[in-house]
Amino acid sequence: MKQEVQFDLMGKRFSVITDNPQKLEKTVNVVKKILSESAVEFKPLDFNKFLLYNLLKLAEKLIDTQAELATYKSQLDLLDNDIDSILDT
Repeated sequence: MKQEVQFDLMGKRFSVITDNPQKLEKTVNVVKKILSESAVEFKPLDFNKFLLYNLLKLAEKLIDTQAELATYKSQLDLLDNDIDSILDT
């Protein structure tokens, strides 16, 4: 069931309709944490650069996570093949 969720982010109030309010709340909290941590690292007050900096950090983390997931999937495939070989004997 769709539900309206309101939250504050970077001094602005947002209202979003979602099927999963808990997931949205968790997502907002992660974004708030990232912005808070990067505010310490990123001193200039240029808002566009600040947002670009955070988008690049998130994209890099996504790429790293996707590569890690691909590695785990490959390892699982190898284990699955090993198990099949053992069961076939």
